[in-house]
Amino acid sequence: MRLQCASAPPATPPAATEILFAIVLSFLLNALVAWTYKRTYRGTRYSQDYVHTLLILGTVVTLVILVVMGNLATAFGMFAAFSIIRFRRNVGQSRDIGFIFLAMATGLAVGARQYLLAGVTVPLVCAIIWAISVRDLFVAQRSSHLLRIRVNNDCNYDQAFAEVFA
Repeated sequence: MRLQCASAPPATPPAATEILFAIVLSFLLNALVAWTYKRTYRGTRYSQDYVHTLLILGTVVTLVILVVMGNLATAFGMFAAFSIIRFRRNVGQSRDIGFIFLAMATGLAVGARQYLLAGVTVPLVCAIIWAISVRDLFVAQRSSHLLRIRVNNDCNYDQAFAEVFA
């Protein structure tokens, strides 16, 4: 007795209007992700370049998924090509990685033609992140703060700050 597995029917290539819709939807949803990142960022090293990367990354992931949809050979080829690319930036905060994953997940959902899933979950996740930030939930209870002062080499900092630190 020979068992045959039912294979999925080949994916139909998207029409030009669907490609345009997917790119615009992905860009808008990733703009919401980027806006949420900017509004909830509390660090000292905010980077506009990083926010632009979130927009670009999410939208490009949509394109990649539209290209490889249903074609295993193309998917492996794209995986091989992207495996040589790596981020050239050190991620400053662990939440930055979370936003990278959110942008990528947005692109994956839209590229996989899961428009309702993306349209519901991305605004919901962004709203939750924003609410956590506004309410200041999970804030650390600190009794002190870190103060960083930069001075030139020609400054005698022992004398300059002796009175303040006394």
